Amino acid sequence: MNKIFIEKRSGEAGFGLVEVIVSLTILLMVILGFNHLSNMAFMSWENAKNKAVAYNIIQDTFEDIRNQRDANVNNPGVGWFENLSSLSGLEEQVDDFPLFTKKIIIEDIPTILGGVDLPDSKKKIIIEVFWKERLGDRSLKSETYLTDWRGKY
Repeated sequence: MNKIFIEKRSGEAGFGLVEVIVSLTILLMVILGFNHLSNMAFMSWENAKNKAVAYNIIQDTFEDIRNQRDANVNNPGVGWFENLSSLSGLEEQVDDFPLFTKKIIIEDIPTILGGVDLPDSKKKIIIEVFWKERLGDRSLKSETYLTDWRGKY
């Protein structure tokens, strides 16, 4: 008869409960760290995407205003800024991007040449775009200057 004896040695007892809990805790911390990192990466990507859209909205609005100004400059019967003055204070939702709202502010810049005041010869255009995202309310603002190209002097 063969009898198998299993001897239990103190060094070969296997993993204890403390070791298992410690290893699971370390593994959980690593997984939570990667989860947090991926969430922050996604929020940063979303913020960058929204900023790019806002910059494009601002640039498109500036181009529209410049095109209207140029069309007025070529028409001698119309003031160079005639159709654009109604845009000041306008706050509207952007058609293609419903999360975005743009606001246009037009200010008159006083211009004096040779001691003579030249009204409506220079305008400051400010465009601000607003949107909401997970990190809160965001906005971008840009400004440019437009001048009357027709000679008054």
